[in-house]
Amino acid sequence: MGFRAKNKDSYNKWRLENLHLLVQAGIPHDIVADDRRFWLVVQEGCDIGHSDWNVAWITDEQSSMLLDLIGGFLGDGRGWDLVGELRKKLGMEYFRD
Repeated sequence: MGFRAKNKDSYNKWRLENLHLLVQAGIPHDIVADDRRFWLVVQEGCDIGHSDWNVAWITDEQSSMLLDLIGGFLGDGRGWDLVGELRKKLGMEYFRD
């Protein structure tokens, strides 16, 4: 899992520094504001057990913005289901681990 690849504090710092952009890209504020919940969404590709948010809730423009934003931090995003779901939605190659 990619989360262990970097220091947990760097993940939290990145999320907080990009909170406004993540919300603008379509992730609800209550998800982005919660560190654990946000990274579970990135890992699982949806907000299971809460709002059930998923990429179907956002526009293609937001999907592209979100993919660029998260990809800029996580690299190609392999192993993170949200990245795969965004790529699939945008008609790009879909990959998992």
